[in-house]
Amino acid sequence: MKLLDQAMNSAKQVISTAGRKTGTAMELSKMKLQVMQLRSQVQSTYERIGTLTYEQQKVGTDNYDLIVVCIQEVDELLTEINEVNAKISEMKDGVVCSRCRTVNPAGTVYCKSCGNRLKKGRAKGE
Repeated sequence: MKLLDQAMNSAKQVISTAGRKTGTAMELSKMKLQVMQLRSQVQSTYERIGTLTYEQQKVGTDNYDLIVVCIQEVDELLTEINEVNAKISEMKDGVVCSRCRTVNPAGTVYCKSCGNRLKKGRAKGE
C-alpha cells in the first residue's frame, strides 16, 4: 500500500509541475501576442504621423497639435511594450536594463540596446 501511495504522490507532483509549466507557457504566449498588437498600434501611429506631416507640408494644414498627440501615443505604447517585455524576461529569467528597460537574454553582461552594464541575476522591476 505504501508503494501505491508513493506512486500516487509522484504522479500528483508530475501533474502539478506540468500544470504550472503549461500555465506559464500560456501566459508567455498571451504577453507575446500583446506585444505584437502594441507594435502594430505603434506602426499605425507612425503612419498617421507621416500622413499628417505630408498634409501639413503639401496642403499647408496646421497638424502640429495632432502630430504631438500621436508622438505621445507612440511614447506610451513603447513604454507599455517595454513593461510587457520586462515581465516576459522575468518569467524567462532574463535581465531588464535599468537604464532603458530593454529586455536582454539571461547571462548578458551589457544591454543590447544602450550598452549599459547589466546587474547579474534576475531584474525584478528595477
